[in-house]
Amino acid sequence: MLFLTTLIADTPANCVQDLFLGTWSVHISSEIYKPKGEQVKCPEKFNTSEEFTFTLLERGVAISSQGAVRSGRWSPDANQGFEVRFGGRVFFFFSDYDAQNVSYCRRTSVGYVHDEGLLNQKFRCAYANNTKPTVTETKPLLSAYEDPEGHKLWVGSPLPKDFSLRNINGKSYLPRVFNQQQCGSCYAAASTQAMMSRVMVASNLSSPLGQTEFLSVQHVVDCSIYSQACDGGFGEQVSKFSEDFGVLIDADYSPYTAEVGECKPKNPSGKRYHFTGQNYLGGYFGADNTVESMQWELYRYGAFPVSVYVDTQKDQDGKDFSDFRQCKRRTTFPGVKPVVPNYPELTPQQIIDKDGRHYYLKKSNHLVLLTGWGSDEDGDYWEIMNSWGNEWCDHGFIRIDRGTNAYNVESAPIVFYWAGENVEKPVEKGGLRLSNGWFDTLVALCVIFGVAVIGLGVALVFLLKNKKQYQQVSSMDV
Repeated sequence: MLFLTTLIADTPANCVQDLFLGTWSVHISSEIYKPKGEQVKCPEKFNTSEEFTFTLLERGVAISSQGAVRSGRWSPDANQGFEVRFGGRVFFFFSDYDAQNVSYCRRTSVGYVHDEGLLNQKFRCAYANNTKPTVTETKPLLSAYEDPEGHKLWVGSPLPKDFSLRNINGKSYLPRVFNQQQCGSCYAAASTQAMMSRVMVASNLSSPLGQTEFLSVQHVVDCSIYSQACDGGFGEQVSKFSEDFGVLIDADYSPYTAEVGECKPKNPSGKRYHFTGQNYLGGYFGADNTVESMQWELYRYGAFPVSVYVDTQKDQDGKDFSDFRQCKRRTTFPGVKPVVPNYPELTPQQIIDKDGRHYYLKKSNHLVLLTGWGSDEDGDYWEIMNSWGNEWCDHGFIRIDRGTNAYNVESAPIVFYWAGENVEKPVEKGGLRLSNGWFDTLVALCVIFGVAVIGLGVALVFLLKNKKQYQQVSSMDV
């Protein structure tokens, strides 16, 4: 493929952050260009030999359906372009524009691809197109705030007042309600439910997952090396298991038994679903997430796991009267206070001053699925899917207060993203992984082999010329 470049200076392109969201197809030059001084100049025309695809999501998350490394990071370059980092490679692009300074935010002009690290001497030229943009708008939105001082300014469409993945234009983007029974597998249930919802959203219900096929909770319980089977675990551990090994569907593993069994898939070669980019919403544990950031994540990408604290209150007869189990919107349990300045998940008695100490702590013991939000006569609420069967609360769902960290639901949301179809194990040879940079790897192997052959030849000639000078020496002779 041949590409004609656009000359780049201090570009007049004006592309705001959300216009970069979506799936990009990148075409990379076949030739390597070395810097001249501090300049790397792409020719007016260049041939491309590699195509790479990645999807840019909010909060700097990048995912790809190609290669061994499926998750990376990205950031806008002010309003003129963006940079993406994947598996040791760096992609940098300027947004395109024309002679009238009209910006074309769904395509780039010339960009560069190189390895991470200092003093790179090998660059490839590239260009990219946003083939599946997240937003339909193509221009930045005008704002009354030209230079806001002391404000974090977000502009754009308002979120709907009510939203539920249970019913979007008459269609559900949620799998069926699960019942974990006596096994402490809430972490596996909530995570696989979220995974199915995210595939349903990403595929727009074209995938059978979550509809006629269901991810195997039993596969996670029996086989995950990162969790503790029926004794508990965490959502991010399930995502890591899916990234490293993939999660089978029930038909290829076995039905749920609510007990720990031997890790023995019925069909080990069955289709496995992989997810990547797992992290706490905001990029790290303790990130300052807002209700709105949680809503946008849910609105755009599907359900995700959230942790809650289920109190264990019992009366004098030992009967459980937990607020959460009784479907109450908020808890009065003294161990969890909805609002404490700076530390909403702790009571004042639990905040202990220590010199030089500063760390984040969440109090939770149960993982559930965030599926929607709304408002009613009792105020703003989150809609939650639990894993205690259809008989619990509202057919397996509960409404809890939104914006007050009720049950600590807003303390540590977990997100991950579908790696797409056709995930294949990377081919390895001589300890070198052949993935996106397979061509460079083959060239490197050929060079290494050639140098080895030449070196062996020189050594043989030297030995033949001096063979009388060498004798075998045993350790006793030293």
